[in-house]
Amino acid sequence: MEKSCITQTKDVRVHKYQTPSIKAILDEIREEYCLKQNQFNPKGASPNIFISKLQWRMRTYYKDLYNSRNVAKK
Repeated sequence: MEKSCITQTKDVRVHKYQTPSIKAILDEIREEYCLKQNQFNPKGASPNIFISKLQWRMRTYYKDLYNSRNVAKK
């Protein structure tokens, strides 16, 4: 969110950071909201990426755990 200004002094670049004002931050949030507000479809199916990745990790974990116990018994 910070805007940088680069000045060159004797072949050395110096970065000067300016903190954005509250108004600039709110304007940026409003702009992003306006772009995304019409993309939501509540009747459509959710991809639910988090849950599918979690299920994959849990299957892998328990499969490895089961295999490690079987190796220990042999």
